[in-house]
Amino acid sequence: MKQKRINLTALIATASVFIGSTYASAQEAHENQSLQDMNFLVGEWILETSYANGNKANGTRSCAYTLRDTYIKCSTKSIFAGEAANGQARDLETYFNYNARTKQFEETTVFQLPVGRKVGDAYLDKSNGTMMIRGYIYGGDGSSGPRVSEEWAISEDEITMTMRLNRGTQAAHEWPVFITETMTKKK
Repeated sequence: MKQKRINLTALIATASVFIGSTYASAQEAHENQSLQDMNFLVGEWILETSYANGNKANGTRSCAYTLRDTYIKCSTKSIFAGEAANGQARDLETYFNYNARTKQFEETTVFQLPVGRKVGDAYLDKSNGTMMIRGYIYGGDGSSGPRVSEEWAISEDEITMTMRLNRGTQAAHEWPVFITETMTKKK
């Protein structure tokens, strides 16, 4: 019994050191991030957007540093396709920044059609080319809307974003898909 207790103690100590060093490495990597880690956004993009209700939109997105390089601003212009859309346009302005105090990327998007805004925290993992954004959408009158989760798959010339919306309590991966968007970098 004494041998088993010593082995269990050694196993717990080893696991604690491993978990602690893994957490410290992840924490250090997260703390060493800066807005420049989002350089992949900068440039001109072509968009193809598919909505869960079957609607589609095409457009462009232009991203550049702004406000003394403290934000990346992405200006988006989309035109809805299909008969029911009647060529309706949608404009968005998105701002990404890095909050040094919270050691967190932040995203704010303002849009019309309908008027509103989206606010979220972004988690960038450059090592595997992904970004997760979690936040909320608010109506133009300030009313709280659904929670939002975005999953980004990032490569050099293409980004695919899946947006899920939820007003309920299920886990984020169970939320229904609202938009799938592909951004292709202009050559």
